[in-house]
Amino acid sequence: MIANEPEYRVAQERMAGFKEALSHVDDRREERHPLLQKALRDSLEGLLQDLRDEMAEYKAFRASGIIAPDLSSIDDLPVVLIRGRTAAGLTEKQLADHVGVSEPQIRDYEATRYRGVSLERAQTVAHALGLTLRFVPSSCPVCEREVEDGDLHRAGEAESTSERPRS
Repeated sequence: MIANEPEYRVAQERMAGFKEALSHVDDRREERHPLLQKALRDSLEGLLQDLRDEMAEYKAFRASGIIAPDLSSIDDLPVVLIRGRTAAGLTEKQLADHVGVSEPQIRDYEATRYRGVSLERAQTVAHALGLTLRFVPSSCPVCEREVEDGDLHRAGEAESTSERPRS
């Protein structure tokens, strides 16, 4: 995921490097087995496509400025916070001032995708961004049954009477 302009510029540089490598993949074709040659070309083309997709997603996000703060997993939280800052048009310094930490601390949070940050601190950041976070699980963490419309059942409750244990 590309989270900000510096990462977007790095992605552009990586794309240029992959394009350059792809332009030379046939230079020593006769020295490689045909399957290896195909694998090399396919690999580079796949990496290029992944970068194109990430860059397009970032550009679309930047154009819309909309984020969806519904979380289906706690793993989504860093993306929501980083994109929330970008969508709010805040610099790292401005967010740091709102949260009460230093600019390098915000930079570190984002660089590490908020690894090791307490839930309380993440909520403080979300509040400073004007976000209200909702956890919307896609499946029950106990029985792994899919959840429809956020409707969780109680742990241990069977889905139907035919599945309930008999006494």
